[in-house]
Amino acid sequence: MPFYQYSFIIPNNFVSKSVKELLTGLLFPRSIRGLLRQKKRLLLNGRNIPTSELVSPGDKLSFSLETSDFSKGQNYLPNNDRRLRILSEKEDYLLVDKPAGMKMHPHSPNETDALLNYVEAQLKGHLSRSCPAHAFMVHRIDRDTSGVVIIAKNPLAVGILDQLLAKKRIKRTYLAWVSGNLENKKGSIDQAIA
Repeated sequence: MPFYQYSFIIPNNFVSKSVKELLTGLLFPRSIRGLLRQKKRLLLNGRNIPTSELVSPGDKLSFSLETSDFSKGQNYLPNNDRRLRILSEKEDYLLVDKPAGMKMHPHSPNETDALLNYVEAQLKGHLSRSCPAHAFMVHRIDRDTSGVVIIAKNPLAVGILDQLLAKKRIKRTYLAWVSGNLENKKGSIDQAIA
């Protein structure tokens, strides 16, 4: 069974907190925090610990997650027929330039003409946390809309990015092209789309 491997050194400016507080602050979903605790997968400086353990600057916190720990698997068929522009790629996610006229995800298991199919093909051979990277949808934009979309490369990143979007720590801006005679040369609409 493949494992996603995570490890980091607690920074020098860190104020001591429990592992639970640290993982909560890092926006780890509650289900993942519980799973790490129950399956005893949290290591502090190589030693198995409970989530109540305090971490201090310089400590090394590490843990692993199995692909089977996540209920939502990746199942997009890869399609190499089209290369999409990847604007930025990190260990856990990428930013993709979605062209207008392309749908985000397939509507049936055998469809292969969506953005996630093309990204899945482009991720072949890439790793995310020591496992093969796959395309996981974080958010979407309409078929006729072009713009930047975030694609997670592992399931834990989906939960964290979802929370960042919900808490508006990732901000989205929409621009619209209009034509005709307008009284003002520029302006903004800051109301709900629907």
